[in-house]
Amino acid sequence: KYQFKSRSDCAPHIFTVADSAYQAALHQDKVQHIILTGESSSGKTTNFLHLIEHLLFLGRNENINQGRIRNAIKLLQAFTHASTPSNDHSTRAVFHVEINYSGTGKNTGAHFEVYQIEKWRISSLDESQANFHILYYFYDGIQANGELNKYLLRDDRQCRYLRIPPEAKCSCKPRDDPKSNTKKFQKILEILREFLFGKEEIEAIFSALAAILVLGDIDFESNEIVNKDCASKVAQLLKIEEEGFISGLTSSHLRDVLANTLYSRVVQYIVSAINSKLCYGRAIFGDKYAIKVLDFYGFESFKSNSFSQFLINCTNEQIQYFYNQAVFSWEELESVEENIPYQSVLYYNNKKALDEMLGAFSVLALVEEATKENKGRAHIISGLINKNKTFVSRETDSEFCANHYAGSVVYDATKMAAFNRDVLPAETIKLLRSSNDAILKTLFMSKLNKMGNSCVKFDEDLKHRKELINNEQYLQKNAKQFSQTAKLYSAATTFKASSLELMKELSISARTGGAHFVRCLRSDFAGNPQSFHKELIKQQLRAL
Repeated sequence: KYQFKSRSDCAPHIFTVADSAYQAALHQDKVQHIILTGESSSGKTTNFLHLIEHLLFLGRNENINQGRIRNAIKLLQAFTHASTPSNDHSTRAVFHVEINYSGTGKNTGAHFEVYQIEKWRISSLDESQANFHILYYFYDGIQANGELNKYLLRDDRQCRYLRIPPEAKCSCKPRDDPKSNTKKFQKILEILREFLFGKEEIEAIFSALAAILVLGDIDFESNEIVNKDCASKVAQLLKIEEEGFISGLTSSHLRDVLANTLYSRVVQYIVSAINSKLCYGRAIFGDKYAIKVLDFYGFESFKSNSFSQFLINCTNEQIQYFYNQAVFSWEELESVEENIPYQSVLYYNNKKALDEMLGAFSVLALVEEATKENKGRAHIISGLINKNKTFVSRETDSEFCANHYAGSVVYDATKMAAFNRDVLPAETIKLLRSSNDAILKTLFMSKLNKMGNSCVKFDEDLKHRKELINNEQYLQKNAKQFSQTAKLYSAATTFKASSLELMKELSISARTGGAHFVRCLRSDFAGNPQSFHKELIKQQLRAL
């Protein structure tokens, strides 16, 4: 119905967007971007899956197992989705999927990128925010298999990082549905095996997840571990020297940063592994054309909003600015250059708001200063008062208000500097690099890019990689390559770097006619089917 049709010939539908991008890619020979935007729980991920499905249908190829692409998405969503107060399956990262096509328009593979993952969610103690789905799948799955003892986990489902409330609940959220989690865990196992993850790799991934859960149960008193048995379990799971680990872990902050970082590295390892398995079709059949689909966290405003919500909303603010430029500013500029009569359209330009949030003298800059100078919320709040800003203002001694394109949000600045101090000490990295597990060792010996992601290479088989990283002469020769202490990035630094790369790529695409926008609207607050809240819709339309 929608295949090879003009968008004007069809009623509005998500498939027409996919078809339009596909036709543009083939006719213009330019990379096409489809950008989904909207509030949290507005349906971005659902439409993302519809887009992927239609793009695979358009390029159907009997020589390629397209089911692997679908399963790769399921696997990565398990690691990047979590339940929030407003969305049971919220995307907690920037998820960029590239669908590749041959010169004849046949699908030849896919490539995945995951960045700006909300890794602070791992160590958060906010019970209203569940952890990533995979942790519940993993725990309930191994419990059903009778393997809790194997991974040194407690049997009461009360790990601190799981954040399971004491009172029993019945809902579709993974946190509250062990029976469904067990089935999903088996599916995750099947997908890992489908992508030829070996037994050692799967064991290493599961050991890392178990270590994260046990890490959360370590308690401190006066910079010393109270329950050293938990720390011993973590050392066993990570196969690192126990005494050095216990003496080096001196605070709950370091514990949380280690858990967050370990999870992020596991995700990047899985992304790299999947990409290495999906590259063969492109190598054989070519990848002349490409369509990239962008799904990411939506605009959020909760009762309490932290540094995480600030970065998420700033990402949405940047996408909104890009949308304004592509739809209004660049269109007008192009018309003027070609002497085409054009009537200017009045629209809200949010550049000044962006500058006050992310620019040289912005909120983010103040958070960076507070982090470097070991200061707290007072430095951030007083800085906002002194800068005399229009879109950002002091709310209380610990809070500030930011006027976003979608509405005003109050943020708690209390722990922003601590959140931003997203760095593992050199001693901890050295200890992790000494792990007797080759896979876990790889997580901390791969190069870091400027976005803070580890770049794991899979051009050598596992056996060869194990030989290399256990070869002292090789390590000394390549010490600079493996160093992760030369560039210690804060959360703000990596956020700005990844945002810059994303905006640069989207801007180049838009200027050549390769940007397609899908604006998603949340229809009601409760997520009920066939429900339409008029005032909520009006509010979102005004923000456009």
